[in-house]
Amino acid sequence: MVTRTLALAALLLALALPRAAVAGAPDGWFGFSMAVEIGGTATAPRVESAWIVSVVPGSPADRQRVAAGETVLEIAGSPVAGAAPDDLKAKIRKPIGGRLQLKLQRSGGERRTVDLVAVARPDDAPR
Repeated sequence: MVTRTLALAALLLALALPRAAVAGAPDGWFGFSMAVEIGGTATAPRVESAWIVSVVPGSPADRQRVAAGETVLEIAGSPVAGAAPDDLKAKIRKPIGGRLQLKLQRSGGERRTVDLVAVARPDDAPR
């Protein structure tokens, strides 16, 4: 089994996804970046773990106190571990106004659920 770590900007993150969740609707933005550890095979990759890398100040993620270093356990009610990367990518992609629920675990073990609402990406937001 080959394991590699990929930045979510290249794989899962809805910060700069090229397609809208709904045809013709602009992509929403949550203001966080995430990395994933991928295992499995080249033909059947599976996510082993995911974590928050950074949060943009003033973003929906920041307003819900999402923090770098938190482990992402679930995305939209689906476990991250064992999921196909494309399935998680689809769950993250939301139009402006769309909602995303994340179950997170802090380094001390505390688990919590946050609900984020997608907004339009500010012109000065990092990609």
